[in-house]
Amino acid sequence: MRKSSKGWKNYNSLQSKRHSNARKFGKAGGVYANSKSASSLKSKMKNNEMKKNVKELSERQKINKFYEDYVIDSISTEGFDGYEGMTLTKKEKLQFAKDRFRSEYWNNNPQAQAMGERKAFESWLQGLALDIDFYNSDIIKLAKKSGSLREDASEKEEDRVIDNYWNYMTNQYYKAFKKYGVE
Repeated sequence: MRKSSKGWKNYNSLQSKRHSNARKFGKAGGVYANSKSASSLKSKMKNNEMKKNVKELSERQKINKFYEDYVIDSISTEGFDGYEGMTLTKKEKLQFAKDRFRSEYWNNNPQAQAMGERKAFESWLQGLALDIDFYNSDIIKLAKKSGSLREDASEKEEDRVIDNYWNYMTNQYYKAFKKYGVE
């Protein structure tokens, strides 16, 4: 498409205004005129973002470690034949829990198998098979203690934690199973 001489004149006039404004504000075509300051700014932004991610990651790691320890501590072999006086490793405790779930709930239970292993494990947990908190007030205290819920959480946030508790705890057990190689 051809521009009339008048059209080019208007276009050129706009471009020169744009460039003079860019010089005035330190930008040229949307890019910082001083490339050192641009890269330095980007570098600072990236470093701040990385620090924030590291801080968040370490908070998440603390919460995961808290729940991993909680899950493993919830497994007791007390009262089970063949385990009296034994001290089990973390992996052995987790294997015991998984074997117990399978023998008590999963094996020979078509209804449990129809819902899938994780949902069946969640259902088994809800039957208080393992020693984990189950009162709403204790669930909230646990979440606050772990750092996964703020101390000043709203009632709505607390309700969300309570509603998701059994699913969340099931996931924590399965994370531990995976981490320790429990099949």
